Amino acid sequence: RRWLRCEVRFGADRNAVVVPADWAGLGTPGTDPALWLLARERVLGAIAAVQAPARANEVRRRVADRIALGQAPRLKQVAADCGVSPRTLIRLLRIAGTTFYELVDRERRARASALILRPTLSLERLAKDLGFPDRSSFGRRFRAWFGESPARFRRRATLTAAASPTPSR
Repeated sequence: RRWLRCEVRFGADRNAVVVPADWAGLGTPGTDPALWLLARERVLGAIAAVQAPARANEVRRRVADRIALGQAPRLKQVAADCGVSPRTLIRLLRIAGTTFYELVDRERRARASALILRPTLSLERLAKDLGFPDRSSFGRRFRAWFGESPARFRRRATLTAAASPTPSR
């Protein structure tokens, strides 16, 4: 409705666009190619805006899957996984209010916060599992996320867990 600036009804046996009476004197969209293109673009934009959150969720899942496999998610790979071009993927994420980099960063951060609490997992292994090329690049990103090094974060979390009383049954 917002894009077409006229009444739009959905959910009936037949969906319809009800246009103002004063539009009756105007030619049909087919008679005015510019008007037809404008209407088409508005409808496609409205459809994309409705579909963008679901598509962004699909992209997030694909990114999370790649991270879970220890791979650094790449735009071209994820776009191919989703069956769209990299440019379309960027456009979809923009409509959903995010970027590919932000999405990858959020997924890596979430996974890092869960894996860092496993003391048997070395920091080198953790960096590789998150798709970072080495421990130092992982450490820099971890400091940006949590404000301290991975080793210090792990030590503090371990000490906090050891100091808290265990619930009795």
